[in-house]
Amino acid sequence: MKLATWNVERLKHDKDLDKICRICNKIKADVLVLTETDHRISPDYKYCYQTPLLAKGIKIITADRQECIDHIAISKKYIGDSEIFIDEWNYDKSLSDHKGIIAEIRY
Repeated sequence: MKLATWNVERLKHDKDLDKICRICNKIKADVLVLTETDHRISPDYKYCYQTPLLAKGIKIITADRQECIDHIAISKKYIGDSEIFIDEWNYDKSLSDHKGIIAEIRY
């Protein structure tokens, strides 16, 4: 399973809206979480949900990523002993002030 998150900052980069949408579609995550977004971002994903509140039994799987403030958290029971691979995009922060984060869980 591949999870991705990106804080797009209420789309203050209007001129890059098409590029942001293309990146979201290119990621092909099983779960894509976009925070600080609005109706102008409409990636080709079947379901859309808002970010849930953190609870006990949650593991921050991106905690070791430097300069990351948009972490991915998931149930410890769900991931078990699975391998987790982390990748990032928007390194130069040209599309928002946040890097995008991908966590791939391999069972």
